[in-house]
Amino acid sequence: MFYDIFARDVLTWQQRELATVGALAGIGNVNPQLTSHFRAAMNTRLTPAQLQEAVNVLNETVSTDTGSNAQAVLNNVLK
Repeated sequence: MFYDIFARDVLTWQQRELATVGALAGIGNVNPQLTSHFRAAMNTRLTPAQLQEAVNVLNETVSTDTGSNAQAVLNNVLK
């Protein structure tokens, strides 16, 4: 699944990382991978504020459980 996102040249690296973060957060129980992709997203120069907004969207559109978990992971990454 993720290989398809990265193999095609239609999204920027930032877009690819945001898509991956969203997918991983929605899957659940993959916090080590989510941590890695939050860090990778920051390496593409996405800001903590932009990642926070992505978490807010997850909270509002997927579920509060998904958003809360993603928030906890992001908080650990930003420490």
